Amino acid sequence: TTKRKVVHNQYSRSYANHWSKVLLTMNWIWKDAIDGEISCPWIQFKEEKMSGVRHIEGVDYDDECYLLVRETSGLEPTKFLAHKSILSSKSSKLEAAIRFAEMSNKSKNEFERTEIVLDISIDMMKLFIQHCYHGSIILGLSPNKAICCQQLIDLFVLSQEYICPSLSSECEMRLLSNDPYRCICWSCCDELHLDYKEQTLQTRYNMKGPSKLLTAENLMNVIVQLEGLNELESCYNITVKSDTQDQCTCRPLEILLLITWISTIVNFTEVLKSDSYVSILHSTMHEYTEHESSEQLECFGDEVAALLLQTCNDAIFY
Repeated sequence: TTKRKVVHNQYSRSYANHWSKVLLTMNWIWKDAIDGEISCPWIQFKEEKMSGVRHIEGVDYDDECYLLVRETSGLEPTKFLAHKSILSSKSSKLEAAIRFAEMSNKSKNEFERTEIVLDISIDMMKLFIQHCYHGSIILGLSPNKAICCQQLIDLFVLSQEYICPSLSSECEMRLLSNDPYRCICWSCCDELHLDYKEQTLQTRYNMKGPSKLLTAENLMNVIVQLEGLNELESCYNITVKSDTQDQCTCRPLEILLLITWISTIVNFTEVLKSDSYVSILHSTMHEYTEHESSEQLECFGDEVAALLLQTCNDAIFY
């Protein structure tokens, strides 16, 4: 069982509730909900009342901005209406980008909204916005486990680029969980602690394993994409509990990579048959010419498999 503990600065229950309601004023949420199920019971309860609302009291016009996403060269960018204060509180990079855009826009009409151009896909942008406003992804993760796993890895990399540790934590927890689609917002969390003096909200989540998303087919892809990120600063911690040992606290990606290495050994035969492993094997054999004998190529394949097994052992017992 894994536990996530995140402190949202400047949060109170009303503050979290407020931004969740603001999220529900965005048209694309309800359009996307036609093709997919919203995972948050609180939002499901609010759906009938909120689906036609376009403004929430307390939201200042001056706080509004546009996030611009251009996926195809030559086409007009897609605009997402957003709010500078919540984006800045979640992402240090966005906070800096907003300040820069405001400085650049000083000579323009004061009634024009600030525009920030981002190098993000539309799908990733929607997941990112959901997290910023609601504290949890509620819609847009693929029901296909392999695709969902890749979405979360891509989103984790994005969260590192945009310095959003709470999103990094959510992605890792979902990759570890046997229920990766559950909502983990301020309303759905297992424990909630309010510090009225400091105006902070502390939320705790219990996530149980084994992972639904880590399979023999994608273990090698997960290792290749995340291994280079394992020296991250401890912007959040994950506490691991089991029936056989005392709990321990792990740095970002530490427990995820450990479980991935262990799963690779446990499912070693299946991993060697997976497309992801075969692809890696072929890329490492690229320097071998077509003049090599089949016996030499088979021997090379055995050496790569042995090296993978040794690497797994080294990573586990390091």
